[in-house]
Amino acid sequence: KDSNGICYSYTPIERDLCFNSSLLAAEILAKTYALCPKPELKEKVIDAVEWVIFHQKEDGRWNYSVDLKTGKEREQIDFHQGYVLESIYEIHNALGIKQERWETAIIKGIRFYKEQQFFLDGRSYWRWPQKYPVAIHNQAQGIITFIKLCKYYPSVDEFTSTIAKWTIKNMQAEDGHYYYRNFKYHKHKIPYMRWSNAWMFLALSHLQKAAK
Repeated sequence: KDSNGICYSYTPIERDLCFNSSLLAAEILAKTYALCPKPELKEKVIDAVEWVIFHQKEDGRWNYSVDLKTGKEREQIDFHQGYVLESIYEIHNALGIKQERWETAIIKGIRFYKEQQFFLDGRSYWRWPQKYPVAIHNQAQGIITFIKLCKYYPSVDEFTSTIAKWTIKNMQAEDGHYYYRNFKYHKHKIPYMRWSNAWMFLALSHLQKAAK
């Protein structure tokens, strides 16, 4: 805990400062609060969100983590941007409060995610600004996040189909499984169940549900 709020460690074994994992812990606490509204839970959740928002960059992005000793941030911008945005959104809903500062952070964050981390044809950057490899998890998370948060940036609603079409065309095998990564001159085609196929199945399920 510091003057900007609270950060929950990735594990109870080590102390670390990772934005998306701290928010995942806060999201669990927020949903617990929705079932059992104890004021101390709400305070901890708000402090955790405030800590993450404090570290958001002016252009809307978040880095991956902060070094506990040096205070230097690890500059890794990829699907974790989607994780952070989703968690703030879910926490906002679970607490049932109106926080304009949080909504502003979501708007800035989703704009960066769409405009900087994806090409117009639906292909994602690897770790912005690196173009390759194209990772299936980036593709899937883009669909999920944009569907959930489209009210903050309406044009991303249609863009989810663009991402899906590009992914199906370029990263799906004839037997149905999805490739792990597309490199510039070759493809990593191993059918990982959890990281590739399950994540794309989740994304396409969200897309199908939204279309009804």
